[in-house]
Amino acid sequence: MEQKEVIEGNKLIAEFMGGEYERKKDPFSDVYLESWTFLGGQGNWRLLKEPAKHQYFAHQLFYHLDWDWIMPVIKKIAIIVSDKLADNYSDAKARWKPIANELQNCNLENVWYCVVQFIRWHNE
Repeated sequence: MEQKEVIEGNKLIAEFMGGEYERKKDPFSDVYLESWTFLGGQGNWRLLKEPAKHQYFAHQLFYHLDWDWIMPVIKKIAIIVSDKLADNYSDAKARWKPIANELQNCNLENVWYCVVQFIRWHNE
């Protein structure tokens, strides 16, 4: 995976997980910094029980590198897929299969890729 693809995918996941997006100009340069703030650590399973807010910059989103980051995303997707009353239930269930297959293979990179594809479909 290319770094640009990873960053864009991680941004998409952060928004899906309810991260509050903020873009600010760096006071020391002409660069704009993007960040996502999660209440209670929604971006990372290790921080879920903490009541504080946690802010992450784009390069600090580790959905592609750490199972502790991707598993809450998978849990949220599983909840969406299990909603049998949803109009798109059968399509969502079909789009869950690649994620489930890659989870069985324990291949984090492929799980991340399938999660990004699911979120893109879900956001359409």
